[in-house]
Amino acid sequence: MNTDWYVQLVPPVDFFDGMISVGRYLSSPTNTKINNPWDLDHAMEQAKERLEWVEGAMKALEHVSRSVRWGWEGDFRHEPYVGALPWSGASYPYLVVKQENNGSCYLVSQGFAVPMESELAVMDVAKVSAAELA
Repeated sequence: MNTDWYVQLVPPVDFFDGMISVGRYLSSPTNTKINNPWDLDHAMEQAKERLEWVEGAMKALEHVSRSVRWGWEGDFRHEPYVGALPWSGASYPYLVVKQENNGSCYLVSQGFAVPMESELAVMDVAKVSAAELA
């Protein structure tokens, strides 16, 4: 998967149907029952991947806030939410963060922008390469 991140300033969102809180996303990485050591290894690997993804998303948001100045102040109205889009036989997560001060919302995704690039001309979008975050 492409390692570039897309951070989008989107209109305020007040409903999060179809998304789960970032805490739940991090706490339930697998639907597999843990009946043997390799099930535990798989669950731990998924948990690690999810934590790294959330950390990367927040790092991209912080990077954009310093370079683009969209007003991200680092405060949450509530816990961020994670959604996912099915794409070419896989699903790709995205993070939605709602800021406390005025309800500004930021959508962060890796490898693709939501909506797709053909619609980006009418939206505020910043692309952050993995090299910029290293």
